[in-house]
Amino acid sequence: MVKKHKHFSEQHRAFRHGPLIIFLGLLLLGATFVSTTTGEQAAGTVVISVQATASLKFALNSVNFGIGFVNTTAGNQVCVLDTEGTNSNTRCINFTTVTQGFVLENDGNINLTVDLLSNKNASVFIGGNSTLSAFRWKVSQNETGSCGNITFASSYVDVNTTSPGTRICNTFSGGIGGFNSRDTNDSLRIDLNITIPYDALAGTRNATITATGTAA
Repeated sequence: MVKKHKHFSEQHRAFRHGPLIIFLGLLLLGATFVSTTTGEQAAGTVVISVQATASLKFALNSVNFGIGFVNTTAGNQVCVLDTEGTNSNTRCINFTTVTQGFVLENDGNINLTVDLLSNKNASVFIGGNSTLSAFRWKVSQNETGSCGNITFASSYVDVNTTSPGTRICNTFSGGIGGFNSRDTNDSLRIDLNITIPYDALAGTRNATITATGTAA
């Protein structure tokens, strides 16, 4: 009876160990299955749309020659001034020497065509003898490559008072995303030249220059 009891206990222990081994095997199998899913990936998409913006401004928008008069004592009939430093002290008395014209900047992100218009011609702006007075402008690139097709430069021409004005640039760079895609190539310089006759009326005179940009 003792031996049977002992044999039963051994069998019983073997029986108890059997399911335990199977259970561990299933647990390991489950762990192996989970590890095969770690290589799965998902992707997302980010979308942004930038609106085209047309914007034009005068970065330098004022020119002031000060107060003075024509030196008629020396026999001069006119005083000639411009924004490139012309101011003869033998012809012009007390006027301010100006070395910088208007600076026009395209601060949008598209190319523009640009027209320039003055609200006054020489006779209205300066007065006096109309055969002697003059009010002129010229345009150049303030930053290299700013205009893909500048329509006039190098010499002064009479201002235009007839709308829409004079076309000065066909492809004015829009800086970032513009003609040269750089913000360092988006400005023009507008120089002015005035001739004051000896009989110009006294008083402060002013004129307005308007630049109009249209999407190129």
